[in-house]
Amino acid sequence: MLKHLHVQVLIGLAAGILVGHFAPVFGVQMKPLGDTFIRLIKMLITLVIFCTVSVGIALVLGLVVANLLRPGAGLNIDPASL
Repeated sequence: MLKHLHVQVLIGLAAGILVGHFAPVFGVQMKPLGDTFIRLIKMLITLVIFCTVSVGIALVLGLVVANLLRPGAGLNIDPASL
């Protein structure tokens, strides 16, 4: 049950609510950890978007070149004999 991401998120949410209600001073002391986590997530999102755009551009270029040059066209090779 703990292997599912949505269960882990709900446990973290409940833990945050309990810490904020029963130990607010400790919750305030945890602020640098939360801020660091948010910065790391922002860096990761930037990297994922960059990789997605650059790979998408390479795929489009590859498809255009393959459709224009048609590699292997007219070779008349029987795939069963290979």
